[in-house]
Amino acid sequence: MFRFEKDLENIGKGDLTNKVTLRKKDQMTDMADSLNAMTAGLHKKVLGVQTELANILKAFEQNASEDLIGQLKQLHQKIESAFKI
Repeated sequence: MFRFEKDLENIGKGDLTNKVTLRKKDQMTDMADSLNAMTAGLHKKVLGVQTELANILKAFEQNASEDLIGQLKQLHQKIESAFKI
C-alpha cells in the first residue's frame, strides 16, 4: 500500500509519467490499471496542449506583440513546470 500511495502522490504532483505498480496478486490491480489508463490519457492530452502552444508561440513570434509572446511563453512554462510529461 505504501508504494501505491507514493505513486498516487507523484501523479497528484503532476508526474504523468508515473505508473501505479502493484504485485499481480494484489486486490487493487484493476484499480491500478484504471489509474494508469487515466494517467496515460491525461499525459497525452497535456502533451497535445503543450505541443499546440509551442506551435502557436512559434507562429506568433514573427508577428505578435512582445506582450502576447511573453504571455504565451509564461503559459508554456507553467505547463512544463506543472507536469512531468
